[in-house]
Amino acid sequence: MADSAHRWIVPLAERPAAGVRLYLFPVPGAGASFFTPFAPELPPHIEPLTFEMPGRGSRRRERPVHLFRTLVREITEDIRRTTDARPAVFFGHCAGAIVAFETARALVAAGLPGPRLLVASASPAPPEAWRLLHRKSRPDRAVTSLWGERRETADLWLLALRLARDVPLIVSYRYRPGGRLGCPVSLCVADRDRLIPRACVEEWRSCTSATTVTRVYPGGHMYLRHQWPELARHLTTDTAGLIG
Repeated sequence: MADSAHRWIVPLAERPAAGVRLYLFPVPGAGASFFTPFAPELPPHIEPLTFEMPGRGSRRRERPVHLFRTLVREITEDIRRTTDARPAVFFGHCAGAIVAFETARALVAAGLPGPRLLVASASPAPPEAWRLLHRKSRPDRAVTSLWGERRETADLWLLALRLARDVPLIVSYRYRPGGRLGCPVSLCVADRDRLIPRACVEEWRSCTSATTVTRVYPGGHMYLRHQWPELARHLTTDTAGLIG
């Protein structure tokens, strides 16, 4: 568990000799434990770390963060304090990918190394996020999307209740045009995702000056809970060239 000086970052497996640090960004409505099943699937050269947000898990007595820019600032600062010479990979699911994107931009703006790879899973590209949220906020469209997604996600309604606490945080996000990422972006798309259209995910291509690759997985929006081994296999491939 992270110490008091670095309480945001939670190591999921202690691998000080690993050549790559994998930062797993917070999933809306979930705590750091969401990524616990992912850690044993990853190879020894990848050290998985995630973040515990105030108001959940070991920090459940703390006041939650309600502003997107505050979340990005706090995570950026903790990464800055704990970074080392190893290359970093950022992984974010849904809005977590947008947190990863803005954190990468904040690090570069501060003159610090950004990630060598960003993985965006079932996430709209940052320029599309607000427009998509506005469209989905109409009651008829929201109900239609959730009703379709329930076939793929048995505990959808429980997840929706947990997500409700992060709504103020999510709706506070505003994309600001600026520098694009300089690293490759891997896009993960679920073939039956009724919440995030594939076209919105593909728009990530406009957010980087480097290459992108798209991989399609079976399932709905929360597909990754059933695809940890396959995701780990793809990350192994994508990070092989990062170790000198």
